[in-house]
Amino acid sequence: MESIAADLQEFKLGNQILKIWVPNFQALQISHQLNAYGDAPFWGRVWPSALAMIQFLEAHPSYIQGKKVVELAAGLGLPSLYASQLASEIIVSDYDPDAVAWMGKNIGLNSLNNINAQQINWNNLPNNLVTETLLLCDVNYDPHQFEGLLKMINSFLQQGATILLTTPQRLVGRPFIEALLKHALFNEVLEIDQNDKLHLINVLTLSH
Repeated sequence: MESIAADLQEFKLGNQILKIWVPNFQALQISHQLNAYGDAPFWGRVWPSALAMIQFLEAHPSYIQGKKVVELAAGLGLPSLYASQLASEIIVSDYDPDAVAWMGKNIGLNSLNNINAQQINWNNLPNNLVTETLLLCDVNYDPHQFEGLLKMINSFLQQGATILLTTPQRLVGRPFIEALLKHALFNEVLEIDQNDKLHLINVLTLSH
């Protein structure tokens, strides 16, 4: 992890400015085996869905104010870093240990003390993992994972958690989203401008 070149990027998020180390994309491609999509690991960049999550949380802070928050499949974990200014406690996680190491690096960079980076696989959740608000950004890209994702989401809903899901409008993800609509309190679309490209991101608020 330490040998990968990194770029220090600054994000102005509401009244908060965060600086995070982001792996250099070319260096990440060279140092890691390409994934099934012929790409560098997905965790190594900030995706439009993460920015949409932050925009939604800025407009609706009650979902994180004083709450215990968990983010799964977080990649670099930017939404959790943002949420740390309001939440009481945050677990930010990914299944990839390299992603977790980068999260820890950025937690230290921003001197955050109420957030803990952990390695967690949504197919094998710790028995003691409970939360009031669960954050999921752009997790529904692989149809082979949909069954496990729905099982995980239903388990948190049964605990009484509120789930915030941000996702691009992909055709392949439509059956997954349709399976969740019965739990949707709200379903809105945010426009995210990233690198001079406009992305339409759905935000679903799910509750049991």
